[in-house]
Amino acid sequence: MVILEKWEPIISPAFPSQIPLWISLRGLPLHYWKRELLYSIGDKIGNLKSFELTSSSAKIKSGNQRARANNKRGYHRIRRRKRSPSYLGVP
Repeated sequence: MVILEKWEPIISPAFPSQIPLWISLRGLPLHYWKRELLYSIGDKIGNLKSFELTSSSAKIKSGNQRARANNKRGYHRIRRRKRSPSYLGVP
């Protein structure tokens, strides 16, 4: 979601301070579909509101208040604890 508004020196109280959004986690290996990991990912993005885990998808809802200024790269790296298994030579 993108919000464009004419710049004013004082931010209107009507301007949203939080914008909830759903983030779909495509390509997340099945063995990472765990409650603890989804909470960890949600915490890195912003304020985790809820998550949805089904047999075909994993997504999290975050109410991010602001971009994190302490992260110069603009993203958070999530380190793997285990290496993904390979089957018949396919990574």
